[in-house]
Amino acid sequence: MQYNVAQLLKESTGSTRIYNMIEEFTSSGRVADRVEGQLKLLKTHQGILVQVKLGAWVTDECSRCDNEFPRTSEFLIEEEFFPAAIVNDVGGIDALDDPDAFVIDEHNLLDISEVVRQSVIADQPMKPLCTIECRGLCQVCGVDLNVDDCSCNDSQVDPRWAALAELLPRNNGRGKRPTERN
Repeated sequence: MQYNVAQLLKESTGSTRIYNMIEEFTSSGRVADRVEGQLKLLKTHQGILVQVKLGAWVTDECSRCDNEFPRTSEFLIEEEFFPAAIVNDVGGIDALDDPDAFVIDEHNLLDISEVVRQSVIADQPMKPLCTIECRGLCQVCGVDLNVDDCSCNDSQVDPRWAALAELLPRNNGRGKRPTERN
């Protein structure tokens, strides 16, 4: 996702370029399978303003059942990129001071990969779900409850909560609590 902006940097403030982008990712460690959208580059007095309207196709992992599922999201990115070196008023070259700024490298290549990566990660839900109705995994045997029912005893209580479970009302067959008298 690199764009050569050498000519745009020479033009006057307000000059623009518009690109349609489609990027597919196959490497491990990717944050998206594919992104596509329209990219607008606008020359500013200091650098280039990047405006992107993107759609991202991501393979996510459900936080309940641990299965992978496809998810799409759309977002807008607006970020300014600055040249790595700037010619100052006396003809010398100043390096960019801000370590957090997005930089146009010395070959005039503007790379939006990091901006897109950060945006996709920021857009990711904290607890992604394959469906709202996802039943998850059985806490005892680990079977996927969306696919199969398990035969585990639902009355198994975590030993850490056993003392509290004793306080719950129980049915002794007559519809009354064990502490109640007939």
